[in-house]
Amino acid sequence: MFVFFFFFFQAEDGIRDAQESRGLGDVYKRQYQRRVRGSPTHTMHPFCFTLPYGALLIAGGVMGALSGSKVSLLMGTGCGAVTCWMGSRSLQAFGAGKGYTVETIVCLLIAMMVAGAMAMRYMKTGAIMPAGMVACISFAMCLFLIFRLVSPVPPKKTEALKD
Repeated sequence: MFVFFFFFFQAEDGIRDAQESRGLGDVYKRQYQRRVRGSPTHTMHPFCFTLPYGALLIAGGVMGALSGSKVSLLMGTGCGAVTCWMGSRSLQAFGAGKGYTVETIVCLLIAMMVAGAMAMRYMKTGAIMPAGMVACISFAMCLFLIFRLVSPVPPKKTEALKD
């Protein structure tokens, strides 16, 4: 017989406030009010997805090479390496408080190319793995990158160096 113990903890919003919390709803209301007043919310930057997507392309190229496809090795690792490089550049630009539109456009073009090639391969072979899956992931990546280009995240403000 299994015995389950449930522990309920009241959510706290940092160190105890001067005003005592009236429960979970109070905590969530205060979080919403902070966002409404203009405090920053969490944002997904392009490099959050381009780096893992590039690694996925590299891994797919290596796996294709293990099955005997030199084209998969060249295209997968090539596209994945460029995507990772652009993701790394956009991460560095974000850290420096600069924009990264060029890197996002390059990643979008690569994702569109991969989505198109894998969609054609899926239609030709009907194989869900890997063609269908990579086509869907690449298409989702294209949608996200287009969204980030249409509604860009402003670069974070850095303080000017004082002489």
